[in-house]
Amino acid sequence: MKLRDAAMLAIASAVAVGAEKLFLGDATHQMAWWFHVPGFPAVFGFVICLVLAFIAKTLGKYWLQRNERYYQRGSGRRE
Repeated sequence: MKLRDAAMLAIASAVAVGAEKLFLGDATHQMAWWFHVPGFPAVFGFVICLVLAFIAKTLGKYWLQRNERYYQRGSGRRE
């Protein structure tokens, strides 16, 4: 690694750390009580994943999906 590349990496890392401290602040805030329940983040993530999958399937079924002959109906051609 060249000296110039190392200097650019150091500058980019310093900017990233500074931006994180500026926008996210310190991590000394109190956590909610439910984060102290063993396994809560895993169960919460799994449930949210199921909810998102259900929403995506519902949107696909009622809004995005079309009939197989959707483009053939108005074309005036017969195949």
